[in-house]
Amino acid sequence: MLDRKKWGDDDYTADVSYYLQARYYICKQKHWYSRLAYSEGGICLTYFYNLIKVFANPIQRHLGLHFLESDKGNPNTPASMSSIRWVKRGAYDGYGDNAQQVAVPTVPAIWPYSFAFGT
Repeated sequence: MLDRKKWGDDDYTADVSYYLQARYYICKQKHWYSRLAYSEGGICLTYFYNLIKVFANPIQRHLGLHFLESDKGNPNTPASMSSIRWVKRGAYDGYGDNAQQVAVPTVPAIWPYSFAFGT
């Protein structure tokens, strides 16, 4: 678990979150047209959220408000183009994913021991 006071404004964890959420929501859709709608909608919402952060972060700091913070007193990540880039990448990678498949790790069999963790 991340310490929000230390890592609350970390761009890397925010980018990972954007990427994984976009990929997850796109791969859960069954049809190509719903995947397209979710990906374009998610990208537009990310642009909109970053626009809100550009104007709202300085205002809320000046007034002492905390409406964009997930925990009171812990900073939010600033608006960045990297978040939009990672949402686009997650949406693109989500097109190739199949939500019905389950990943099974493969472990090589070493004689005389045979490992079968994925079965």
